Amino acid sequence: MLPKQYRLPGYCFPEVKAQGKIFHGQFFSLLVLARTEAAPPRFGQIISKKVHKLAVKRNQVKRRLREAIRPFLKQLKPGFDGLILVKQAAIDVSVAELEKEIEKTFQKTGLIK
Repeated sequence: MLPKQYRLPGYCFPEVKAQGKIFHGQFFSLLVLARTEAAPPRFGQIISKKVHKLAVKRNQVKRRLREAIRPFLKQLKPGFDGLILVKQAAIDVSVAELEKEIEKTFQKTGLIK
């Protein structure tokens, strides 16, 4: 689990979905919304039942994504919220592959310092 300061609360999801800028990757799409304060970046994840019927599989993907994000937390610029929309291709992907895709997406968005 991500440390509390890096978690996006559920009540912020609609705002990020409505106003965020989207960046597409192979395994997920990343919605990014800038905040006014310079607080640490916060992340949330949405994985639909369309991706997989079983909650066990959906939760496994969420855990892998959190672990893939963890090494980049200290390298990211402060002051933004990120919402990860998981695609079906991410179901059987390893943490290492997710890390590569996350790094590529963060560089595309310009979030890495």
